[in-house]
Amino acid sequence: MAVIKFALYKAVRDNIILKKPAVSTKTVKAEEKIHDILTTDEIEKLYKTPADSEFREEIKRAFIFACYTGLRISDLKTLKWENIEHRGDKTHLAKIQTKTKRKVLSELHKTAYEVINDNKLHNRDDYVFPLLSSTNTNINRYLKQWAKKAGIDKNIGWHTARRSIASLLKADPFIIKEILGHHDLKTTQKYVQVSEKAISEAINALPEIKIEKENIG
Repeated sequence: MAVIKFALYKAVRDNIILKKPAVSTKTVKAEEKIHDILTTDEIEKLYKTPADSEFREEIKRAFIFACYTGLRISDLKTLKWENIEHRGDKTHLAKIQTKTKRKVLSELHKTAYEVINDNKLHNRDDYVFPLLSSTNTNINRYLKQWAKKAGIDKNIGWHTARRSIASLLKADPFIIKEILGHHDLKTTQKYVQVSEKAISEAINALPEIKIEKENIG
């Protein structure tokens, strides 16, 4: 509906029609969808589940890397070693996102670097995940097979990694927005889902007060 309203607005602006017929029409709101996210324990369980081929092993490493960086599959496929910068004892990710053309610049978590570090020298133009970069195959099915093998009963895809890091990061939404490379904070808020465990921890962290039964009522 939003797209239709925009098209009609553009038609008025371009003098194709005289007035916007949808000016008083409310945008249809879709029912909120709850997407699966992974806990830290589940990410570790996936990592410990062996892959049965070199290609699937690379998919596994790329997915774990995405869980700690929030990169999209399009950015994983185009990720080069020139995007991995070493500054003193810190390692940083510096990449122009394929979709948004926004630059993501953030320190790499130790786990993210260890999952790609093979202790070899690489040319700056080499892809970090060369097998992933060269395939046109729909690889979501490999993720689902891998999750099933790990005993995780969740519908995971490449975007699950972005949603998971957004929910696992205990940070200001503006910081999460920058890590994910979003233009709009509203987009970031759609990614953040709070796990039942986090809700339980938050509730149980509330200070207790002594309740005197005789004082009630």
